[in-house]
Amino acid sequence: MGQGFAQSWNEATPAGTDYIRDGDDAIRNFKIAFRERFNVDHYAYSSETGYVNVGMHKQITFGERSSNPTAVTDYGFLFCKNDGGDTELYWMDAAGNVLQLTADGDVYGFSNFLRADGTVPLTADWDAGSYKITAEQFESDVATGTAPFIVASTTKVDNLNADTVDGLGASDIFGSGKIYDSGWFAVSTDTDYTKAHGLGTAVLMITVLYSSSADGSSAETVLTGGERKGQGQAQGCIVIGIGSTNLTVRTGGDAVNIYDNWGITAVDGGNNRTQATSGYYKIIAIDCS
Repeated sequence: MGQGFAQSWNEATPAGTDYIRDGDDAIRNFKIAFRERFNVDHYAYSSETGYVNVGMHKQITFGERSSNPTAVTDYGFLFCKNDGGDTELYWMDAAGNVLQLTADGDVYGFSNFLRADGTVPLTADWDAGSYKITAEQFESDVATGTAPFIVASTTKVDNLNADTVDGLGASDIFGSGKIYDSGWFAVSTDTDYTKAHGLGTAVLMITVLYSSSADGSSAETVLTGGERKGQGQAQGCIVIGIGSTNLTVRTGGDAVNIYDNWGITAVDGGNNRTQATSGYYKIIAIDCS
């Protein structure tokens, strides 16, 4: 690397035989020679007036070594060496371990690093440990026959909207998937209630819910086949008519809910249920055609 310094470096001058009157010239020449060399990696000026970066680094220039330096305890070395193609940057620690830092205008090995722009693909399985990966979308391009993702947890995933469940769509499970919801309406014992479901079919799966309050806050299921106890007491309700547009349920003559009057623990394991002669029903009908 030729620097082309204007002032040569000569440590043989001034000689002891030189005239004292030439000492000022020797001092100036020394300053120039030093500044030219210092200026290779630092900011140095013949006049420093107006400059605030005097002495600061503008670069660090490394000469190419032919081999690694000798390791020294408690010292590390940053140096350049030819990697067989061109001059590259290296680091050596106190134990003599050498790490190449650059290669062909890039960080050494960086071409294999995972990049934010997605241009470098993974070449093996990647485990992010206990960290969460957040993105707008997840897309799997694996072919049919391989699960697109594997889940160990059985915890429910909120807001997960899947097109099929175990290979079955809603129409496979519930026919067309159309659902009728009557909303909560008042009922009393031994009464028929007809509701217009409008589903266009009589092939329905029907569930009737009972609540003591109009908002359904105490909802429980009532048997759509009714229940007749040993003493002739009819409770719950039965479906007495199903058509393509309407359905009719009849409440029990004894109670509109399912209750226990023999002191037996309720089916749900809670307290014994109390007989209700009135309350509120909600009818859910699912098109299974």
